[in-house]
Amino acid sequence: MNINLTFIWITNAIINNINDYNLVITSYDLLKRDLDLYKEKDYLFRYIIADEAQYIKNNLTKNAKAIKEIRAVSRFALTGTPIENSLSELWSIFDFIMPGYLFNYNKFK
Repeated sequence: MNINLTFIWITNAIINNINDYNLVITSYDLLKRDLDLYKEKDYLFRYIIADEAQYIKNNLTKNAKAIKEIRAVSRFALTGTPIENSLSELWSIFDFIMPGYLFNYNKFK
């Protein structure tokens, strides 16, 4: 396997040619900014790995909504603090990695 590793800022041109890259690393802020571009291209990523998944514990935040809209075959969430205040935080992370597994939020409550 030949891996092309380049560190560059993610721009519209990069997103338009994202299939040229084996690995794309972005931040929650850039994902929110670029969400429409990702959705317009309708990419299906092999993996999405959400580091610092405590940023998606609140299912009403823009971070949680944005990352859940990106299509992927497999999803992983890495966090050291999955629950701080309520079980709804755990539900939001599960809703990212396994949508529907814990039903919708109203049924889960």
